[in-house]
Amino acid sequence: QNSKAGYDAISDAGVKFQIKARRVTPDNNSRQLGAIRKYKEADFDYLVAVIFDENFSIIEAYLIPHEIIGKYGRFQEHTNALNLLMTGAILEDPGIMKMGELIDL
Repeated sequence: QNSKAGYDAISDAGVKFQIKARRVTPDNNSRQLGAIRKYKEADFDYLVAVIFDENFSIIEAYLIPHEIIGKYGRFQEHTNALNLLMTGAILEDPGIMKMGELIDL
C-alpha cells in the first residue's frame, strides 16, 4: 500500500511501518536517523531502521516497536520531532529485532 502521513508501509494484517535510514561514510559516521514526527500520535506500529554503507549496501536493519522509540529518542523542539541514534543502549534492548539474518541472502 502507498505511504500515508505517519507511516510508509502497511502489511496485509494491517501492521503499519515507518521507515528511516542513514548512510554512513568514512567522512560521516553518524547513525542518527531522519526526524520522527508526530511520535505521540502513534500513527505506526514499528520503525524499520536501516543503516547503509557509502555504497548503499545494507550494514544493519532493525525492527523497533513504537513504544521503544520513546525510551531512546530525544525530542528536538526546533524540528518538532524525535531524533533517534542507532547506537548504544537501544541496540541492546531486548524489544528490538536485528534483521541482519533477513538481509544476508
